[in-house]
Amino acid sequence: MSDTTTPEPVTDPAADPIGYVQRNIWPPLPTVFGVWLGDLIHRAKAGVDPDLELAVPDAVLETGVFLPLCRKDGDTIVITLGRALTLFGLEELLFPDDEEHAASPITVFEPLVALTLANTADAQTVADDYNPQTVKELADTLTAGEWRFDMTARIRVDHQGRLTSGLNTLLAIVKANTPAPALAFYDTDDTGAVPLTWRGPAGWNDGAPHDH
Repeated sequence: MSDTTTPEPVTDPAADPIGYVQRNIWPPLPTVFGVWLGDLIHRAKAGVDPDLELAVPDAVLETGVFLPLCRKDGDTIVITLGRALTLFGLEELLFPDDEEHAASPITVFEPLVALTLANTADAQTVADDYNPQTVKELADTLTAGEWRFDMTARIRVDHQGRLTSGLNTLLAIVKANTPAPALAFYDTDDTGAVPLTWRGPAGWNDGAPHDH
């Protein structure tokens, strides 16, 4: 007699992260892991830096399930986005298309870094680009968790270290006081030297191309 049992379909982690951790990971994890996975997938799709450290949710820690690849930062247990997705076997979500990612250098800007860079804009750039209504709308979007790096103005820094575009994007990050990813391009001279008066966030030049 043949086996007519229909195999259970593979769960799409993006569509049903709770089902994914229960059906595809053994032993089945508590549902709080699915909630956490949903947040991780959202960040990956938004282009967040894989090396960005995130606090492990208290609800996940309270399950008592051992989590490798984490580290303690004061009283907080943290893990990078890349390592967290690796725990679920989904690290490929970070770079679904390597060529596309390489062509779109993404930087996660902390509010203090965003403010520092915004302050390098000269008076003409501010006069041409600054729009308080746009800043408010972008900040509201970020606060609501609906920020998309590909829907914001590209950030560009010239070789002298001055911001030449993306001022409203940076100021929105400052206003929302929330880290956020953005497309960022740093011009170099013919020798490949970085901007003279400003340094991008750590790791921004790790193999990323530059626009001239």
